Order: sequence, then structure tokens, then C-alpha cells
Amino acid sequence: MAFFSKLLTRMRPEGTEGAAPHSADLRDTFALRLLSVLSTLGVPANYDADAFALRLSSGSVSWLGNRFEEWLRTDPKHHEALLLQIAASIFEASQPSPLAQAGDARAHLRPRVRQRAHHVIVGLQLQADGVDGWQLSQTFLPLTDDLGVEVVYDTPTNIVSVPVERLEGWGLDPSQALEVAIDNLRRADAVPFRCDGDGVWLASCGDCYDSARLLLVDEIAALPLAGEPVALPANRDNLAITGSENLGGLYRLLQLAVSALDLPRLDTLQPVVLRDGVWVDWLPQTDHPMREAFYELAVRSRGNSYAELKDLLDAAADSGPVASYGMLRPHDDSLPWSHAVWPTSSGLLPESDLVSVLHPGGARYVVVPRRWLLEVVGHLMEPVPDLHPPYHTVRGAPDLSQWEVLAARKVFEGEVGGTP
Repeated sequence: MAFFSKLLTRMRPEGTEGAAPHSADLRDTFALRLLSVLSTLGVPANYDADAFALRLSSGSVSWLGNRFEEWLRTDPKHHEALLLQIAASIFEASQPSPLAQAGDARAHLRPRVRQRAHHVIVGLQLQADGVDGWQLSQTFLPLTDDLGVEVVYDTPTNIVSVPVERLEGWGLDPSQALEVAIDNLRRADAVPFRCDGDGVWLASCGDCYDSARLLLVDEIAALPLAGEPVALPANRDNLAITGSENLGGLYRLLQLAVSALDLPRLDTLQPVVLRDGVWVDWLPQTDHPMREAFYELAVRSRGNSYAELKDLLDAAADSGPVASYGMLRPHDDSLPWSHAVWPTSSGLLPESDLVSVLHPGGARYVVVPRRWLLEVVGHLMEPVPDLHPPYHTVRGAPDLSQWEVLAARKVFEGEVGGTP
């Protein structure tokens, strides 16, 4: 088990340990260079450093996070070419929407698979800008616990989200539009998957919809796999599939997942399995030799989403303290688990396997499984609607008697300032 559980550490690129976050100066440099290119194209815009976005005179907003990550990962000798490409896509987005002139709209529809968290984050960003995102929210359909799918309009240089009102104007509801989009995707490439050895199949059509080929369930079910189909839709250009009983194939998926950490526009490192024509989140059994490595990838993927949400929720300043989400190994010989710390006052608590709860006196804490937390102090917790990954609002901390009940069911107890 140790060989696989240390996979992530061994495969991490040299020089990344303890690396500092990207400086504000570097972000500003990127944004200002992009502004300069846009000005030559006649696209007036202002840079919002706090939101890390460009605000166009048309009223639209271009968020720079993913583009900045892509720029960082690009060879510096190609930076100027990438800036031109980014500016061109922003320029097209500033023009009248192609949806307004779409006489053959159905032929341009495609499905796009994204993290459900991404959709929530975009909604919160729109809300912060005073924009009602309800029309777009109605076209985003859940696919798994971690993923969802929306119908988009495909253009040569941009992918345009389609509001539900526009779909209705074309005589389609979101489910019908998704069927049309999947059929279009199926016809876009006669050979959507190719074998890459070790019983691993890749969607590598290179059209920004490779992860959406997760929706071609009939074709995937027909692949010659050992066991159930297990897929990793890391980002829009990366979808890998193997069988649940193929150790070599699963190891390849781990390698591909670690490689995807350095790619832009990462969606998820949470594998999914196809059962009865439906995708569900997948992890190996506890005694599986790769269970720990796959679990760490899943927690890292969800942790990235929680970190982005925390920034937005902290900025809202109306939810109280927002607890962080991470990973904890209670004992040296135990598996790692997702973990959060119960706020000392009212606030937001992410959903995790384990929760640390401070003693009312403040000197000690216990780590307890979430199921016991719900049983003992569930009355202090209330699910937050429309947030994903999930949060609970907590109303105060457990009292002494409740803490002692939790302590009797602990997996670890320690002193504040100590290390589990």
C-alpha cells in the first residue's frame, strides 16, 4: 500500500514543495498586458484587481483565473501568442451574441461537463456583480455528485452558455437540448475513443469536448474492459477510461491524474464508474492497494472547490467564519480522511469525513466521524441550500456535555497546538 499511497508525493514536480502562491504583481502584469492587447483590437475594458477580472464596456465580465493558470503553464516564448488567442476570444465574446442570429441553432449545440462547484462559483460571482444567473442555472443538470452538464453553443473560437429562455425559443427544454447536444457530439467523431495501452482508452479528439464524451455511455459500455468502466474526466481535453479490475489501467489513471494537476482548466480528479447506464463517484474498497492514492486525489479535487468557495463566502462577510477543508491522518498507520474544524462560533462547516471539535475550555480537541457529529449535535447544523460542495451552517459550538459524548466516540484526541 505504501508504494501507491506515496505516488502523489513522488510524482510531484521538483521545486513545487512549499511554493508560494502567485503574487498579486504577477497577476496584475498578466491582466495589464492582456488589456494592452485588447486595446489594439478596439475593446475597451477595465481591470478589477479584487475580482481578478476584466470588465468590458458592454457590461460583460471576463474572469481571468483559468486564463492566468494557462498562461503560467505555457512556455514563456509562447506567452504573446497565447495573449493574442485569449484577447481574440474576449473580443468575440464582446460582440453581439451568436445566439441571436442562430437559424440552425440545434446543429451548434454541444454538452459541456463541468464541476458542479464551478457552476456555483460562477453564480456567486454573477451575484456579486448584481447579475441574475437564474437563466443559466436552469440549463445546468447534475451528472454525478461532483459533476454536472450544461448545453452550450459552439463557435469557432468560443463556447457560449445558453440560457433557458433561449432554449425555449428554439422549442427545447434543457433535457431535450441535452439529447440534441449529445447526438451532435456523437456525430462529431466516428472514433471517439482510442486504446492507449494497459487497457486504457482515451477520448482525444481535441475539440474541447473530450470530457463531455463521458455522456457517450453506450459506446463506453461497449469498450473491452476488465470490470466496470471507471473514468477520469480531468478537464475538457482529458478523459481516460479503464476497467475497475485492471490494476495496470488504474495505475495509469493515477499517473494521468497527477499529470493533469499541472494542466489548465482542471475540473475534477474524482473518478466515476458507470453502473446501469449512470455515472456515480467511485473509490476503490478500503483494502485496495490504490485506495489511498485515489482518495487523496478525490479530496484534493474537492478541496480546490472548497478553497474557491471559501474565498467568495469570506468576501460576502455575511456567513460568519468559513471553516477550511483538508486531509487528516489520525494515526500513523491509518488511512487519510477529509477533515474540517468546527467553528468556535456560528459559521459554515464543509462536509468532511472527520471533524475536530474544540473543548469548551479551549485547551483540547477531539476528532470525530461526521456521522456521530450529526447524531449528537445535528440540531446545531443546517444544510446551506444551493451550495456545492455542501456546507452546513452551524449555530454555536457544542457544550461540555455534548463534547464529552463526542469524546467517547473519538478517533483522536489532542491538545491545541499539537499535531495528530
